[in-house]
Amino acid sequence: MPLPAAYEAAMKARLRQVREVRRNIRDAALSQEQQAALQSAIQAHFREWLLSSGRLRQVSDLVRIFGGSDDGWDGDGSRAGAQAAV
Repeated sequence: MPLPAAYEAAMKARLRQVREVRRNIRDAALSQEQQAALQSAIQAHFREWLLSSGRLRQVSDLVRIFGGSDDGWDGDGSRAGAQAAV
């Protein structure tokens, strides 16, 4: 069954964007320290998006279903086992 044309076009556009971002990062010739900082920033923004979009719980549930580790994060965005600040 073929994909709907609009869906296929949107996926191709998204793939081009991802490739462009990856190429820009590769071409930036970052130091290891800069790469680590960029990775941390990307992960933080992704986690923030997951939380604000309400999708963090869905991703955590999928990870648990398929037997992986959810990296110690609870579905509400807090660290598993983390103590609340007093």
